Amino acid sequence: MRTSWRLCSACPACTLRTRLDAVAAERWPEPLRLLADLRSGLAPDAIVFCDSLIQYWASRHFPVYAPRAFHLPWTYGTLGGSLPMAIGARSPFLNDRWSPCVVTAR
Repeated sequence: MRTSWRLCSACPACTLRTRLDAVAAERWPEPLRLLADLRSGLAPDAIVFCDSLIQYWASRHFPVYAPRAFHLPWTYGTLGGSLPMAIGARSPFLNDRWSPCVVTAR
């Protein structure tokens, strides 16, 4: 699902990655569709903050195209941490056009 990686056909790691991506797309289409829809609606340099419930899906299946544009609470173990992190990241840019987006899933 990651479009920024170039996979080769001879490398065992790339072959395994391709097989695992196909299995994930078949077994769990909803989270992958959510991430694909979110990525298609954002600018390439958009800053994204994920909560701990989606971080494992996002870290594997959400393409990131800019440095420091993807933040996960790996060691925090919190729920709801992404909102204050996004507010803190937003505060230096109060005069710029910058639109926050909150995505929830059932």
